[in-house]
Amino acid sequence: MNQGLWKTFDKLRTLPFSGSEGLAEFFKKEGVRFAPSDLGTWGQFFATRFGRSAGVFHVPEWLAAVFGALAKGGSPKSICDPWAGTGFLIEVLREVCHPNEAIAFTQSQAEHDLGKVLVPEVNWQLGQPMNLLDAVTQGFDVVASILPMGARSSIPLKVVTASGEDVELRGDLGNLVMVAAVLHLRASGFGLFVVTPSTRPRRGRAGTRSIR
Repeated sequence: MNQGLWKTFDKLRTLPFSGSEGLAEFFKKEGVRFAPSDLGTWGQFFATRFGRSAGVFHVPEWLAAVFGALAKGGSPKSICDPWAGTGFLIEVLREVCHPNEAIAFTQSQAEHDLGKVLVPEVNWQLGQPMNLLDAVTQGFDVVASILPMGARSSIPLKVVTASGEDVELRGDLGNLVMVAAVLHLRASGFGLFVVTPSTRPRRGRAGTRSIR
């Protein structure tokens, strides 16, 4: 465990805010950055200080290792996390794969502000992920994400099938984000996702691997 990092976390006890507000400002002032080797320490910090109330999903070390091993095999030059949270997963992949570009999407202003401080080498974009993906003109070698579970989307996803038919998809937000992201994979690219047991992605031109 990183004892120096824990000493920095202890300073938060004297500060007036109790939620995620002010964290980005504090970590920026302290010069704190996230390192994949400290993933366990960060997980314990978020669990003990906020629990589940802050909506921060911690990436388990074993899961990060699995994602890293799978992604590294593809030697990706461009990676994207369309539901990036505070950016810990994509930073793990960035350190392992050394891509030319790493892009993170989030619709949370708090996550965006915190991610830009803790994971500054990533290209952060704030907005509804499906809208951000719709504006993407490039292809990705790897798309990896821990998708939202149990959330419904009020925004449909419009896709064009191989036969040229226009289809409008509705329903589970995580599923729609996954489909929208996979559509931007290069021919040799693949997706890595944590999904609910009911989600059964099919392999198409680009591979999709799920972890349940």
